[in-house]
Amino acid sequence: MKISVVETIDECRRLAQDWPDLLRPLATEANGIGISGTIEWTLSLWENHLQSVPQKVFVVHDEQRTRGIIPCHVRIVRSRGLHQRILEPITEIFSGRSGLLLDADRASAHLEALFEFIFSQHREWDKFHVTLVDGSISQKIFQETCRNKGHALHIYGKSKSPYIELPECKELYFSGLSKNFRDNLKKSENRLIKSGGFDIRFYEQPAEVEDFITHILSIDRRSWKEKAGTSITTNPRQEGFYRRFLARAAANGWFLGSILSRDGTPISYAMGFVFEKIYYNEKASYDESLHSIGAGSYIYKPLIEELYRRGVGTFDFMGNCEEYKMRWTERTYSTTSYFLYNRHVRGRLLRLMDEGGSFLRNKWQTR
Repeated sequence: MKISVVETIDECRRLAQDWPDLLRPLATEANGIGISGTIEWTLSLWENHLQSVPQKVFVVHDEQRTRGIIPCHVRIVRSRGLHQRILEPITEIFSGRSGLLLDADRASAHLEALFEFIFSQHREWDKFHVTLVDGSISQKIFQETCRNKGHALHIYGKSKSPYIELPECKELYFSGLSKNFRDNLKKSENRLIKSGGFDIRFYEQPAEVEDFITHILSIDRRSWKEKAGTSITTNPRQEGFYRRFLARAAANGWFLGSILSRDGTPISYAMGFVFEKIYYNEKASYDESLHSIGAGSYIYKPLIEELYRRGVGTFDFMGNCEEYKMRWTERTYSTTSYFLYNRHVRGRLLRLMDEGGSFLRNKWQTR
């Protein structure tokens, strides 16, 4: 088994044939690796956030084929008076469900070989940071390898995200929503009809991407997110990423954008992708002036109906468990962020500092 390091973005593009073969078996469940595990997502981040400058893509391979691809960058942070070099997958910059892209056949051996390589031959890092879905194959392999090799781990954070496991019968799903919520959806529909009528349009073709982006930016400028500073229009870097990734997603047949219009004017949107029969709800917003008619929430009804038409089985809301999302589902998955420390003096020192900080926080919280 060998480890090679790919550094340029052009060299990384040559991995486009092996990448999907590794990802596909890991991407079919709600606790697997999502669309942010694709090479298209990594390349979009690399171009947009990392300006296409050389990074470190660790490739595990044997005489037969590629067994693993872990694209990484080093992030420098200053904490507790020290500069810390954090080696992490490029997807840690911005992603949904991610993981370790390793062939399931002897995956633990592949990860052990990778760790041995970065510990012995690529030592210019202090912490390795990764976020994994709880219960995923990636998490099991990671924990098992660290336990077997005695690698020091520190849990950095945890989060939860909602998802819908769509039953085969559409009527069964909608009838399972709370009566109060179903009544509110019907009221929203009636208000939209009375205020000039409405229509829903789905965007998926490469030629439709630019029109979709134009509409969602217009809606974002009229949303509450604009004042809060979380809209795409207030974040040029985020806009740049989406422009790159939407083009790639549409070219691959993954893009599914939804625009709800009232009397011909776009008033809410959901930007999403369908990958391996799972819908990823990447971004959504609505015209704040129409909050009272429920424009933001109603768009999901025709969207879910469209997903049923396409045979999609899972709807991943992504992000935090916000109230409007939890009206559609009770299911959640959770993720855990880990730090693994280098064996050199700096790594050991940072481990002691992080463990000491956690101890003091826990002590304070239990007072």
